[in-house]
Parts: sequence; C-alpha cells; structure tokens
Amino acid sequence: MKRRQARQHFKKNAVLFQDNHYLIVSKPAHIITNGPESLEGELRVYFRDNHIQAAHRLDKDTSGAIIFALNKDAFEQMKTLFKKKPDKKRSTGLSYVVV
Repeated sequence: MKRRQARQHFKKNAVLFQDNHYLIVSKPAHIITNGPESLEGELRVYFRDNHIQAAHRLDKDTSGAIIFALNKDAFEQMKTLFKKKPDKKRSTGLSYVVV
C-alpha cells in the first residue's frame, strides 16, 4: 500500500519576520495551523526544530499571519498576551471586485 505524500504548503518566502524567539509566517488557506499535516509540522521539518509552536491559530480556510514561538519562554509570553482580553477587537478585511 502506498503512503500518501504530504503536500507541502510552506514556502521560504512566506516568512514575514524571524528572530531568536519568534517566526511570523504567512499561512495560506486550506491548511491547519497545528496538528497532523499542519503548517506548524512543516515548519518543524523545514527548520529541523521540534520546539516551534504556534502561538495562536487561524481557521483552516483562512489565510493570514501566524506567530510561531521558537522556544518555551517565547511561547509562554505570547500565550499570556493572547489570553488578555482587549476592550475592543478590530478586524480589517480587503475585498477585490471586478465589475
């Protein structure tokens, strides 16, 4: 029985920012953020680092920037920031229509 080859979604040019603590990547639509066959998994393989961990998630069908922590301290710091509830949430959308 043939094993299904996992489709790779991560491209090196999708890295928006990287330092010693964080990696910010542009997540394409139609891939999960973490779990089996996820962007997080692809990053761990690409960078050969099992410590990479998503600090938050986007829905599978949503594209956008994802923050990945490169170490436990960075992850805990981001987790604390994301747990704080802001007074207001603001989202910005961009739509393109051809007439």
